Amino acid sequence: MRRCLYSLLGLIVAILMLVGCGAPAGSDTAQLAFEAQMQVDSAQRFHVSLGVRNVGQTRYRDHQAFNAAMELWDDAGEKLGSVSVATLWELAPGNAGWPAAYASKLPAGAYQLTWGTRDGNGVVVDFTIVELDGWLYLGEQSIRITDGETPEDSREYGARQLPVDLARVNLAQRLGIDTEAITAQSVEETEFPDASLGVPEPGQMYAQVLTPGYSIKLVVEGQSYEYRASDKRLVFVPRQELAPQGDITIEGVQVTEGEGIAVHGQSTLPDDSCLGSELWADGELQAWWPGETCVQVQNGMWQMNVRLESDGAPAELDPSVQYMLRVYQQNGPGIVSVFAFDLAGPPVP
Repeated sequence: MRRCLYSLLGLIVAILMLVGCGAPAGSDTAQLAFEAQMQVDSAQRFHVSLGVRNVGQTRYRDHQAFNAAMELWDDAGEKLGSVSVATLWELAPGNAGWPAAYASKLPAGAYQLTWGTRDGNGVVVDFTIVELDGWLYLGEQSIRITDGETPEDSREYGARQLPVDLARVNLAQRLGIDTEAITAQSVEETEFPDASLGVPEPGQMYAQVLTPGYSIKLVVEGQSYEYRASDKRLVFVPRQELAPQGDITIEGVQVTEGEGIAVHGQSTLPDDSCLGSELWADGELQAWWPGETCVQVQNGMWQMNVRLESDGAPAELDPSVQYMLRVYQQNGPGIVSVFAFDLAGPPVP
């Protein structure tokens, strides 16, 4: 079943750019088209094959002066890899050569690949790798030519179309039906409270930042199903009637210097439901916080106390830091409450 998914979703980008040292139409100079075929293979590695095709009417003979290069960058501007191709064998009109390839393990995220000659003629591909059910797939691509000309490529997926296709294939596998039986009801832009998209996996940690993405509604025989997508993740949302109902509220956090931190709140979850928690300081998860400890809901109330200067906890919290407490239902369907606080106190007039 995974193999079927790969065959359907193994998107290939073929990028063409005519070069020939700026040769005008009708020139005898050979014209080359650069091609990059990209995929995420069955070993979960990103793989790109670098090709050159002679699309002119003249045999390409200047093979010793080819001097091309491929470079791969992440969205933070860090160079992840490169390939240099100094020479290229002769190419007859209509023939193609594949002088190099590159493979690497890449996590879900956004990347940029360039492939072309060192004198500035080349192609730039911005692409993403997305995660679905723990597997990685090639995502959206945006193609541009360095001389400003944009090629037409019917295979380029829009930002919305790709996650819809992924969701339809995944739902077809879950239900044991053909993708043709699944209809896309709606695709709406939204923001999720954190990188889990509101559907965290047990034992996983997620960045506590607003995450833009999409809510995708699919329909099968009148029954609605929901997926949520960002540029790095796509996840199935459990059907509401199968998920426990309820909410969590953090009512207050009291910090006593040299003693401890007391947190209390309310919840409509059933009695004995286990709550977990996380403490973040300026965007960094605090490893000393005993977040895996089960805090039980009793009579609609819950509370927890964490001693300072004990079990790795500091003696005091930093008054210059912005803290955020996140409380969630352990092994639950994404019921979360967030409470921000600091120790600086109100501003002095």
